[in-house]
Amino acid sequence: MEVLDHRDELMAHLERFDPRQYARMERLEQADPQAFALGLLRIAKMVERLEGDPEAAERFRRIREASQQLESLARGFHDLSKAEQKRRRGEMEATARRLMELKQAERRARVEELRARITELEADIDARERDADKLVEAYVDQLLDAPVDL
Repeated sequence: MEVLDHRDELMAHLERFDPRQYARMERLEQADPQAFALGLLRIAKMVERLEGDPEAAERFRRIREASQQLESLARGFHDLSKAEQKRRRGEMEATARRLMELKQAERRARVEELRARITELEADIDARERDADKLVEAYVDQLLDAPVDL
């Protein structure tokens, strides 16, 4: 797989942006190389998307930040007094609400990207249907003009 050629670069991105996922991927590489390759492909697609879409990159940064904040707030929660737990829980719920809103915005953006891609594909299908005779003729001509190597 071509994505494996970029393993080190992709894993460096992952280590920088999501150390826990990086550790999971390292374990997966040893346990299931095929699943690791598929995971690496998903990472490559994500990196490509984030590099090409500053708004998505900002959402990703804010999602990661809110997730880290929630994890930090959860640490030691049960060691707090009841009053502090109540205050901390309110803070956690507000952060979780913000995280949910960010993730929903990301889902909506991905749906819009899919809609744009579908529109593009439909236009291509329509154009090919209009030009079907020309395309078929050109394809057959190409086959007939190509030298046959025995």
